[in-house]
Amino acid sequence: MGLIVIITSLILERAFGHLQHLRRLDWFPQYRSLLFSRVPDRWSSGIGGAILMLAPVVLAALFLQWLLDDVLWGFLELLFSIAVVTYCLGPEAFNQQVDAYLEAREAGEYSKAGRIAERLVGGPVSDDIHRQAKQVTTAVLYEGNIRIFAVLFWFLLLGPAGALLYRVAAAYAQDANQRLDVSALETPEFESANAAVRVHALLDWLPARLLSLTFFLSGSFDDAWRGWRRAWQAEQDLGESSRSIVVSTGCGAMRHEVDDASAETPSYDSYDLQWVRTARALVWRSLVVWLVIVALLTMAGWFV
Repeated sequence: MGLIVIITSLILERAFGHLQHLRRLDWFPQYRSLLFSRVPDRWSSGIGGAILMLAPVVLAALFLQWLLDDVLWGFLELLFSIAVVTYCLGPEAFNQQVDAYLEAREAGEYSKAGRIAERLVGGPVSDDIHRQAKQVTTAVLYEGNIRIFAVLFWFLLLGPAGALLYRVAAAYAQDANQRLDVSALETPEFESANAAVRVHALLDWLPARLLSLTFFLSGSFDDAWRGWRRAWQAEQDLGESSRSIVVSTGCGAMRHEVDDASAETPSYDSYDLQWVRTARALVWRSLVVWLVIVALLTMAGWFV
């Protein structure tokens, strides 16, 4: 059933681009505020606050999984799984965002391209269009992990509750990053936000490395290996190490030194956009590799 859920969800994610607003987690800030307003500060700070935030959502999903188990020969559970995984892939259509960026750049609409790039990167981007394209290229690699691969990994491991756990944790970390500032140091708000980032980093650790290993199969093996070693030897915190290993291995697999500021590379639109397209193609080839592996494991009886 896992393979059917994944393929169906990927098709629905691409087919209903006009309904992307239904997949956004706009409810999350209100949910966080409501929950934390009803518990003591000591419960909402640190790792306890992160667990308190995630537990109700995950427990609700687990309850529904249990409730729908074997109802109508598992058909309702299948529909529930498809709905949850489709919702968790995102929160915006990855492929359509990349297409929109490429179209805006090709049309010379640089202001529009910058706005799209900010949504892809998840923060401010350079005004220099060539540096901006590099930022988008690396974002395509890592956002592919956050929006697609990590969600699928946790779904395969824990079912719909796993996919929802990762998506809410990612949204929690993104919301927390916006609240982490110097003025909030040593406050329950800061401790809760910092814990949220750590929880997401823990959930991201294994999927990021599995995706990096997949780049070995879907790109240049030797160059991906050099990128892997370079990222592995760098001293970084848990969250940054996951991003670094995906980006470094992915760029190696593409044979593109996108993170090397000293590298002399041409600076013109067709060259810039070529690497954005190459990064997107690498992500999709890696997804095909994952689907083949899941299909083989399903036939071997590892997944149902």
